[in-house]
Amino acid sequence: MVNYTGRELNIVTSQWNRARRKKRILLLVEGDFDKAFFSSFLKNYRDVFDVLGLEHEAASSNKDDVISFVNKSEHSAIGFVDSDFDYAVDLMQDDIEKVRPYGAMILDTEKCTDLNMLIISKMNLEDYLQKNIPDKSKIVQIVQVSRIIGVIRFFKRHYERKNPGKILHLKFPSIHESLTERPNKCSINDIRSILEVKSSKNSNNDFFFNKITEKKIITTLDRFTDNKLDIYSFVNGHDITKLMKSIGGINNINIETELRKIGEKNENLCKELYSRLISLS
Repeated sequence: MVNYTGRELNIVTSQWNRARRKKRILLLVEGDFDKAFFSSFLKNYRDVFDVLGLEHEAASSNKDDVISFVNKSEHSAIGFVDSDFDYAVDLMQDDIEKVRPYGAMILDTEKCTDLNMLIISKMNLEDYLQKNIPDKSKIVQIVQVSRIIGVIRFFKRHYERKNPGKILHLKFPSIHESLTERPNKCSINDIRSILEVKSSKNSNNDFFFNKITEKKIITTLDRFTDNKLDIYSFVNGHDITKLMKSIGGINNINIETELRKIGEKNENLCKELYSRLISLS
């Protein structure tokens, strides 16, 4: 968690008070993408919900803060957060306590890592990619690389949950930067090497990379398949959209904005989410 300024805390409190005066429920989400999505599809229910995105420039993720604010709040509020890799870690690793559900008034993306992936799951990943990328070989590469990165992120989350206070500062953006220049360098060892070289050198990172070998990644992917853990549960949706740029070569549209609009128009998804929100209200 980060230390929020008095002004930032006042904004949250003010929104809570505003929602209470209008007898609405405050929906607290992690950031811009989620706020824009929920604000759009809930516009017909403005008499029920007010949407607030919790943002802080020093935070890499606002998830813990949304959970903390909602669970400790005396006001009527619901939180919506990404499951990230907690669903997969809870399911696949039995050496740590489960963390989901995050609270009585907290909804999450359930089996999907994030809201992006939840939207994509309603279309099927490969169908979504084919609509945007005509080259099938690039689609295969995107799926392959996303699965490799996903396993590394999965083990990062497991490591940090098992070792409270120890944060692995891994520079995942460096993978996308490298693939933009050399899109064919996408084997397991290529991806792992890029990340290890670009990430800071310290004992935690060194220990982690010594454990996450090519063989470990391959056997983990096999274990995911054996346990029917599908790609939506261990691949980050933001990695998919970034790989669509770096490998797929899509640079003429804002991929995430277009993806959000697709989600907003998906009646089944919106009905499903609205039903879940109402169940808590």
